[in-house]
Amino acid sequence: MRILHTSDWHLGRQFERMPLIDDQRAFVEWLVDTVRADEIDLVAIAGDVYDRSVPPEDAIELLDHAIAEIRNTGAIVALIPGNHDNNTRVGFGARAFGAFGVHVRGSIDRNVAGSPIVVEFQDGPLAIVPLPFLDPGMYFTRDDSGEYPDLGVDRTHEGAMRDALRASRDAIGGTRSLLLAHAFVAGDVATSESEKTLRVGGTDRVAIEVFEGFSYTALGHIHRPQAFEGGSIAYSGSPLPYSFSEEGAKSVRIVEMAPDGSIEIETREVPVGRRVATIAGTLDELLTATEHAGAADKWVRARLTDDEVRINAMGQLRDRFPHAVALEYTGLGGRERFDGPDLEAMERLSPEQITDGYWSDVRQEQLEGERRELLIGAVRQVMDR
Repeated sequence: MRILHTSDWHLGRQFERMPLIDDQRAFVEWLVDTVRADEIDLVAIAGDVYDRSVPPEDAIELLDHAIAEIRNTGAIVALIPGNHDNNTRVGFGARAFGAFGVHVRGSIDRNVAGSPIVVEFQDGPLAIVPLPFLDPGMYFTRDDSGEYPDLGVDRTHEGAMRDALRASRDAIGGTRSLLLAHAFVAGDVATSESEKTLRVGGTDRVAIEVFEGFSYTALGHIHRPQAFEGGSIAYSGSPLPYSFSEEGAKSVRIVEMAPDGSIEIETREVPVGRRVATIAGTLDELLTATEHAGAADKWVRARLTDDEVRINAMGQLRDRFPHAVALEYTGLGGRERFDGPDLEAMERLSPEQITDGYWSDVRQEQLEGERRELLIGAVRQVMDR
Protein backbone atom coordinates (compact mmCIF):
# COMPACT_ATOMS: atom_id res chain seq x y z
CA MET A 1 0.00 0.00 0.00
CA ARG A 2 1.02 3.63 -0.54
CA ILE A 3 0.73 6.36 2.09
CA LEU A 4 1.16 10.08 1.42
CA HIS A 5 2.38 11.91 4.53
CA THR A 6 1.79 15.65 4.79
CA SER A 7 1.26 18.14 7.63
CA ASP A 8 1.13 21.77 8.73
CA TRP A 9 -1.13 23.13 6.00
CA HIS A 10 -2.00 26.15 8.21
CA LEU A 11 -5.05 26.96 6.09
CA GLY A 12 -6.07 30.58 6.58
CA ARG A 13 -2.56 31.81 7.32
CA GLN A 14 -1.14 35.06 5.96
CA PHE A 15 2.45 35.84 5.02
CA GLU A 16 3.41 39.27 6.37
CA ARG A 17 -0.30 40.23 6.10
CA MET A 18 -0.56 38.87 2.55
CA PRO A 19 -3.24 36.16 2.11
CA LEU A 20 -2.01 32.72 1.11
CA ILE A 21 -5.34 31.05 0.35
CA ASP A 22 -4.68 30.95 -3.43
CA ASP A 23 -1.31 29.25 -2.92
CA GLN A 24 -2.89 26.84 -0.45
CA ARG A 25 -5.64 26.06 -2.95
CA ALA A 26 -3.01 25.38 -5.62
CA PHE A 27 -1.28 22.97 -3.22
CA VAL A 28 -4.53 21.11 -2.55
CA GLU A 29 -5.18 20.70 -6.29
CA TRP A 30 -1.61 19.44 -6.83
CA LEU A 31 -1.98 17.06 -3.89
CA VAL A 32 -5.22 15.59 -5.24
CA ASP A 33 -3.63 15.12 -8.68
CA THR A 34 -0.66 13.39 -7.03
CA VAL A 35 -2.89 11.09 -4.97
CA ARG A 36 -4.74 10.07 -8.12
CA ALA A 37 -1.70 9.69 -10.38
CA ASP A 38 0.38 7.75 -7.82
CA GLU A 39 -2.54 5.57 -6.72
CA ILE A 40 -2.18 6.58 -3.09
CA ASP A 41 -4.21 4.44 -0.67
CA LEU A 42 -4.06 6.68 2.40
CA VAL A 43 -3.37 10.38 2.97
CA ALA A 44 -2.03 11.08 6.48
CA ILE A 45 -2.33 14.73 7.60
CA ALA A 46 -0.33 15.15 10.80
CA GLY A 47 -1.85 18.25 12.38
CA ASP A 48 -2.07 22.04 12.07
CA VAL A 49 -4.55 21.81 9.24
CA TYR A 50 -5.69 25.31 10.21
CA ASP A 51 -3.56 28.23 11.34
CA ARG A 52 -5.70 29.12 14.32
CA SER A 53 -8.34 27.58 16.53
CA VAL A 54 -11.15 29.60 14.91
CA PRO A 55 -10.33 29.43 11.19
CA PRO A 56 -11.82 31.75 8.55
CA GLU A 57 -14.60 30.45 6.32
CA ASP A 58 -12.45 30.14 3.19
CA ALA A 59 -10.03 27.91 5.11
CA ILE A 60 -12.87 25.63 6.26
CA GLU A 61 -14.24 25.46 2.73
CA LEU A 62 -10.80 24.55 1.36
CA LEU A 63 -10.31 21.70 3.85
CA ASP A 64 -13.79 20.41 3.05
CA HIS A 65 -12.92 20.52 -0.66
CA ALA A 66 -9.57 18.78 -0.07
CA ILE A 67 -11.06 15.88 1.89
CA ALA A 68 -13.89 15.38 -0.60
CA GLU A 69 -11.53 15.37 -3.59
CA ILE A 70 -9.08 13.00 -1.91
CA ARG A 71 -11.91 10.59 -1.14
CA ASN A 72 -13.07 10.86 -4.77
CA THR A 73 -9.73 9.33 -5.80
CA GLY A 74 -10.50 6.32 -3.62
CA ALA A 75 -7.87 7.14 -0.98
CA ILE A 76 -8.60 6.98 2.74
CA VAL A 77 -7.91 10.08 4.89
CA ALA A 78 -6.43 10.08 8.41
CA LEU A 79 -6.21 13.48 10.11
CA ILE A 80 -5.31 14.88 13.52
CA PRO A 81 -5.41 18.40 15.02
CA GLY A 82 -2.12 20.10 15.90
CA ASN A 83 -1.29 22.77 18.44
CA HIS A 84 -2.70 25.51 16.17
CA ASP A 85 -6.03 23.68 15.83
CA ASN A 86 -9.00 23.34 18.11
CA ASN A 87 -9.40 19.64 18.91
CA THR A 88 -13.17 19.76 19.17
CA ARG A 89 -13.71 21.72 15.95
CA VAL A 90 -11.35 19.56 13.90
CA GLY A 91 -12.71 16.37 15.50
CA PHE A 92 -16.36 17.21 14.84
CA GLY A 93 -18.23 14.29 13.28
CA ALA A 94 -15.34 11.87 13.73
CA ARG A 95 -17.50 8.86 14.62
CA ALA A 96 -19.69 9.31 11.56
CA PHE A 97 -16.93 10.25 9.11
CA GLY A 98 -14.95 7.08 9.85
CA ALA A 99 -17.64 5.02 8.15
CA PHE A 100 -16.92 6.94 4.95
CA GLY A 101 -13.15 6.59 4.97
CA VAL A 102 -12.23 9.81 6.81
CA HIS A 103 -10.58 8.98 10.14
CA VAL A 104 -10.31 12.09 12.34
CA ARG A 105 -9.25 11.92 15.97
CA GLY A 106 -9.88 15.05 18.03
CA SER A 107 -10.61 13.59 21.45
CA ILE A 108 -7.83 13.74 24.05
CA ASP A 109 -9.66 11.45 26.46
CA ARG A 110 -7.16 8.95 27.91
CA ASN A 111 -9.31 6.00 26.84
CA VAL A 112 -9.67 7.23 23.25
CA ALA A 113 -6.68 9.33 22.19
CA GLY A 114 -4.21 6.51 21.50
CA SER A 115 -6.58 3.75 20.44
CA PRO A 116 -5.90 2.21 17.01
CA ILE A 117 -8.26 2.04 14.05
CA VAL A 118 -7.77 -1.05 11.90
CA VAL A 119 -8.52 -0.49 8.21
CA GLU A 120 -8.49 -3.20 5.56
CA PHE A 121 -6.55 -2.46 2.38
CA GLN A 122 -6.08 -4.58 -0.72
CA ASP A 123 -2.84 -6.07 0.59
CA GLY A 124 -3.98 -6.52 4.17
CA PRO A 125 -4.87 -4.60 7.36
CA LEU A 126 -3.24 -1.44 8.68
CA ALA A 127 -3.57 -0.24 12.29
CA ILE A 128 -3.83 3.56 12.25
CA VAL A 129 -3.20 5.49 15.48
CA PRO A 130 -4.29 9.11 14.84
CA LEU A 131 -2.96 10.69 18.04
CA PRO A 132 -4.10 14.34 18.36
CA PHE A 133 -1.92 17.03 19.91
CA LEU A 134 -2.08 16.39 23.66
CA ASP A 135 -1.82 19.59 25.65
CA PRO A 136 -0.69 18.27 29.05
CA GLY A 137 -2.66 21.00 30.80
CA MET A 138 -5.84 19.50 29.35
CA TYR A 139 -4.82 15.84 29.18
CA PHE A 140 -3.94 15.44 32.84
CA THR A 141 -7.01 16.10 34.97
CA ARG A 142 -7.62 15.94 38.71
CA ASP A 143 -9.81 13.28 40.25
CA ASP A 144 -12.76 13.86 42.59
CA SER A 145 -10.38 14.42 45.50
CA GLY A 146 -8.69 17.28 43.67
CA GLU A 147 -5.47 15.34 43.12
CA TYR A 148 -3.76 14.15 39.96
CA PRO A 149 -3.85 10.35 39.66
CA ASP A 150 -0.43 8.66 39.67
CA LEU A 151 -0.05 7.50 36.05
CA GLY A 152 3.66 6.84 36.32
CA VAL A 153 4.60 9.59 33.84
CA ASP A 154 5.54 13.26 34.09
CA ARG A 155 2.79 15.77 33.40
CA THR A 156 4.48 16.97 30.19
CA HIS A 157 3.76 16.55 26.49
CA GLU A 158 6.02 13.49 26.43
CA GLY A 159 4.29 12.06 29.47
CA ALA A 160 0.88 12.52 27.89
CA MET A 161 2.01 10.77 24.70
CA ARG A 162 3.61 7.89 26.60
CA ASP A 163 0.42 7.36 28.58
CA ALA A 164 -1.86 7.57 25.53
CA LEU A 165 0.21 5.12 23.49
CA ARG A 166 0.62 2.45 26.18
CA ALA A 167 -2.35 0.34 25.17
CA SER A 168 -2.06 0.89 21.43
CA ARG A 169 1.09 -1.21 21.00
CA ASP A 170 -0.53 -4.21 22.70
CA ALA A 171 -3.72 -3.77 20.68
CA ILE A 172 -1.80 -3.60 17.40
CA GLY A 173 0.07 -6.84 18.00
CA GLY A 174 1.77 -7.98 14.78
CA THR A 175 -0.31 -5.78 12.47
CA ARG A 176 1.59 -3.20 10.45
CA SER A 177 0.93 0.26 11.84
CA LEU A 178 0.89 3.98 11.17
CA LEU A 179 1.13 6.57 13.96
CA LEU A 180 0.14 10.20 13.32
CA ALA A 181 1.47 12.61 15.94
CA HIS A 182 2.14 16.32 16.37
CA ALA A 183 5.18 16.94 18.53
CA PHE A 184 8.68 18.38 18.88
CA VAL A 185 11.22 15.55 18.81
CA ALA A 186 14.05 16.09 21.29
CA GLY A 187 17.52 16.48 19.81
CA ASP A 188 19.09 18.25 16.86
CA VAL A 189 15.94 19.27 15.00
CA ALA A 190 15.99 22.14 12.51
CA THR A 191 13.11 24.51 13.17
CA SER A 192 11.81 27.70 11.56
CA GLU A 193 10.56 31.10 12.73
CA SER A 194 6.92 30.28 12.00
CA GLU A 195 6.56 27.35 14.40
CA LYS A 196 4.59 28.07 17.53
CA THR A 197 6.31 27.18 20.81
CA LEU A 198 4.54 24.27 22.50
CA ARG A 199 5.93 24.83 26.00
CA VAL A 200 8.68 26.82 27.69
CA GLY A 201 11.66 25.38 29.51
CA GLY A 202 12.09 22.33 27.29
CA THR A 203 8.96 20.53 28.51
CA ASP A 204 7.66 20.41 24.94
CA ARG A 205 10.38 17.95 23.83
CA VAL A 206 9.45 14.33 23.17
CA ALA A 207 12.08 11.59 23.19
CA ILE A 208 12.41 9.62 19.96
CA GLU A 209 11.78 6.30 21.74
CA VAL A 210 8.17 7.36 22.38
CA PHE A 211 7.50 6.58 18.70
CA GLU A 212 9.18 3.17 18.62
CA GLY A 213 7.12 0.11 17.80
CA PHE A 214 5.20 1.54 14.84
CA SER A 215 5.94 0.69 11.21
CA TYR A 216 5.90 4.39 10.31
CA THR A 217 5.37 7.55 12.36
CA ALA A 218 4.04 10.56 10.44
CA LEU A 219 4.99 13.66 12.42
CA GLY A 220 3.76 17.21 12.21
CA HIS A 221 4.79 20.54 13.81
CA ILE A 222 8.28 21.13 12.34
CA HIS A 223 8.11 22.91 8.97
CA ARG A 224 11.36 21.51 7.56
CA PRO A 225 11.33 17.92 6.28
CA GLN A 226 13.60 15.64 8.31
CA ALA A 227 13.71 11.99 9.28
CA PHE A 228 14.98 9.69 12.05
CA GLU A 229 15.56 5.99 12.61
CA GLY A 230 16.23 5.22 8.98
CA GLY A 231 13.23 7.21 7.81
CA SER A 232 10.56 5.35 9.79
CA ILE A 233 9.94 8.44 11.95
CA ALA A 234 9.72 11.67 9.98
CA TYR A 235 8.44 15.19 9.54
CA SER A 236 7.06 15.88 6.08
CA GLY A 237 7.37 19.63 6.68
CA SER A 238 4.84 22.24 5.64
CA PRO A 239 3.78 22.37 1.97
CA LEU A 240 4.40 26.13 1.72
CA PRO A 241 6.90 28.49 3.40
CA TYR A 242 5.41 30.43 6.29
CA SER A 243 8.47 32.45 7.31
CA PHE A 244 11.65 33.78 5.71
CA SER A 245 13.65 31.05 7.46
CA GLU A 246 11.97 28.45 5.23
CA GLU A 247 13.96 28.91 2.02
CA GLY A 248 14.44 25.19 1.38
CA ALA A 249 12.31 23.01 -0.89
CA LYS A 250 8.88 21.96 0.34
CA SER A 251 7.74 18.37 0.00
CA VAL A 252 5.46 15.50 0.96
CA ARG A 253 6.59 11.93 1.72
CA ILE A 254 5.26 8.89 -0.10
CA VAL A 255 5.62 5.70 1.94
CA GLU A 256 5.42 2.32 0.24
CA MET A 257 4.51 -0.12 3.03
CA ALA A 258 4.62 -3.88 2.58
CA PRO A 259 2.24 -6.25 4.41
CA ASP A 260 4.99 -6.99 6.95
CA GLY A 261 5.36 -3.26 7.77
CA SER A 262 8.66 -2.70 5.96
CA ILE A 263 8.82 0.61 4.13
CA GLU A 264 10.39 2.43 1.21
CA ILE A 265 10.32 6.23 1.14
CA GLU A 266 10.11 8.76 -1.66
CA THR A 267 10.29 12.51 -1.05
CA ARG A 268 8.17 14.42 -3.55
CA GLU A 269 8.87 18.15 -3.94
CA VAL A 270 5.84 20.47 -3.95
CA PRO A 271 6.09 22.51 -7.17
CA VAL A 272 3.44 25.13 -6.39
CA GLY A 273 3.34 28.15 -4.09
CA ARG A 274 5.52 31.22 -3.81
CA ARG A 275 8.96 30.74 -2.28
CA VAL A 276 10.88 33.21 -0.05
CA ALA A 277 14.12 35.15 -0.36
CA THR A 278 16.10 37.49 1.88
CA ILE A 279 18.27 39.96 -0.06
CA ALA A 280 20.81 42.40 1.36
CA GLY A 281 22.70 45.42 0.07
CA THR A 282 22.24 49.11 -0.57
CA LEU A 283 19.00 50.11 -2.23
CA ASP A 284 20.82 50.92 -5.46
CA GLU A 285 22.50 47.51 -5.43
CA LEU A 286 19.24 45.68 -4.86
CA LEU A 287 17.59 47.55 -7.72
CA THR A 288 20.32 46.73 -10.22
CA ALA A 289 22.41 43.68 -9.23
CA THR A 290 21.80 40.66 -11.47
CA GLU A 291 22.40 38.24 -8.58
CA HIS A 292 18.96 39.11 -7.19
CA ALA A 293 17.04 38.48 -10.42
CA GLY A 294 15.82 35.10 -9.14
CA ALA A 295 13.90 36.78 -6.29
CA ALA A 296 11.52 38.64 -8.61
CA ASP A 297 8.69 36.11 -8.13
CA LYS A 298 9.31 35.37 -4.43
CA TRP A 299 8.19 36.85 -1.13
CA VAL A 300 11.10 39.20 -0.48
CA ARG A 301 12.62 40.54 2.72
CA ALA A 302 15.08 43.34 1.94
CA ARG A 303 17.86 44.23 4.38
CA LEU A 304 19.21 47.63 3.40
CA THR A 305 22.80 48.43 4.28
CA ASP A 306 22.45 52.14 3.39
CA ASP A 307 23.75 54.46 6.11
CA GLU A 308 20.73 56.74 5.67
CA VAL A 309 17.01 56.17 5.30
CA ARG A 310 15.81 56.04 1.70
CA ILE A 311 12.43 57.61 1.07
CA ASN A 312 9.93 55.29 -0.63
CA ALA A 313 12.42 52.44 -0.52
CA MET A 314 9.68 49.81 -0.47
CA GLY A 315 7.94 51.41 -3.44
CA GLN A 316 11.15 51.33 -5.46
CA LEU A 317 11.86 47.75 -4.44
CA ARG A 318 8.42 46.65 -5.55
CA ASP A 319 9.10 47.94 -9.04
CA ARG A 320 11.64 45.11 -9.33
CA PHE A 321 10.32 42.72 -6.67
CA PRO A 322 6.49 42.93 -6.80
CA HIS A 323 6.15 40.64 -3.78
CA ALA A 324 8.48 42.50 -1.42
CA VAL A 325 6.75 42.46 1.98
CA ALA A 326 9.43 43.24 4.59
CA LEU A 327 12.08 45.95 4.86
CA GLU A 328 14.83 46.28 7.46
CA TYR A 329 17.73 48.74 7.81
CA THR A 330 20.96 47.17 9.03
CA GLY A 331 23.35 50.06 8.30
CA LEU A 332 21.90 52.80 10.51
CA GLY A 333 24.47 52.70 13.29
CA GLY A 334 23.37 49.26 14.42
CA ARG A 335 19.64 50.05 14.33
CA GLU A 336 17.74 47.33 12.53
CA ARG A 337 14.68 49.40 11.77
CA PHE A 338 14.06 53.03 10.87
CA ASP A 339 13.20 55.05 13.98
CA GLY A 340 11.90 58.10 12.11
CA PRO A 341 13.30 61.28 10.54
CA ASP A 342 15.71 63.71 12.21
CA LEU A 343 13.08 66.32 13.08
CA GLU A 344 15.56 68.90 14.35
CA ALA A 345 17.47 68.81 11.07
CA MET A 346 14.25 69.01 9.06
CA GLU A 347 13.13 72.12 10.98
CA ARG A 348 16.21 73.94 9.72
CA LEU A 349 15.28 73.26 6.07
CA SER A 350 13.29 75.72 3.96
CA PRO A 351 10.09 74.60 2.17
CA GLU A 352 12.05 74.71 -1.10
CA GLN A 353 14.76 72.38 0.30
CA ILE A 354 12.21 69.94 1.72
CA THR A 355 10.28 69.85 -1.56
CA ASP A 356 13.37 69.48 -3.72
CA GLY A 357 14.76 66.72 -1.49
CA TYR A 358 11.48 64.82 -1.38
CA TRP A 359 11.05 64.93 -5.15
CA SER A 360 14.62 63.82 -5.74
CA ASP A 361 14.33 60.83 -3.38
CA VAL A 362 10.93 59.66 -4.62
CA ARG A 363 11.19 60.36 -8.35
CA GLN A 364 14.97 60.08 -8.73
CA GLU A 365 15.02 63.34 -10.74
CA GLN A 366 15.33 67.09 -10.22
CA LEU A 367 12.16 69.13 -9.68
CA GLU A 368 12.28 72.00 -12.16
CA GLY A 369 10.23 74.61 -13.99
CA GLU A 370 6.49 75.05 -13.63
CA ARG A 371 6.03 71.81 -11.67
CA ARG A 372 8.48 73.09 -9.04
CA GLU A 373 6.71 76.42 -8.72
CA LEU A 374 3.28 74.75 -8.35
CA LEU A 375 4.42 72.22 -5.77
CA ILE A 376 6.42 74.68 -3.67
CA GLY A 377 3.52 77.12 -3.80
CA ALA A 378 1.18 74.43 -2.48
CA VAL A 379 3.60 73.57 0.32
CA ARG A 380 3.90 77.23 1.35
CA GLN A 381 0.11 77.60 1.44
CA VAL A 382 -0.19 74.64 3.83
CA MET A 383 2.65 75.88 6.05
CA ASP A 384 1.22 79.42 6.26
CA ARG A 385 -2.18 78.28 7.57
